[in-house]
Amino acid sequence: MEDKKPIYTVIVVMLLILSVILILYSFSITSSGEDTKESGFTLMTKEAGDVTVSVLPIGSGSQFNFQMELDTHFIELSYKLEDQSYLVSDVGEVIKPLRWEGDPPVGHHRKGVLIFPAFNSTPKGVTLYIEGVEGNKLEFSFTTS
Repeated sequence: MEDKKPIYTVIVVMLLILSVILILYSFSITSSGEDTKESGFTLMTKEAGDVTVSVLPIGSGSQFNFQMELDTHFIELSYKLEDQSYLVSDVGEVIKPLRWEGDPPVGHHRKGVLIFPAFNSTPKGVTLYIEGVEGNKLEFSFTTS
């Protein structure tokens, strides 16, 4: 009869590694939740084909920027978000981003901030549109305090 100790050892080590990964992931989600409470906005996440897009507004009054994260395991994230996005206020004022500060348009995981100019007036709500993500137009609406 074979000695099964090496198999059990491998299983135990794999379970320990999985546990550590889950704990770190849980910590990451908790930290993200704390950031959303401080900003007064809720992190929004949407799926577009094989791409997951998460958006969190940063700012208040008439000035808004958006912390963003894009993830996929299937395609290259070559999107130029500063060219594919625009922001609309509750009264219909439309503004285009000034720039993207973050990871370049390559790879499977991207993080950064989409920087916008200020609106002419203080909106009660804003909607961020991102066009062309896997052929979809994504819409993220936020109400200001």
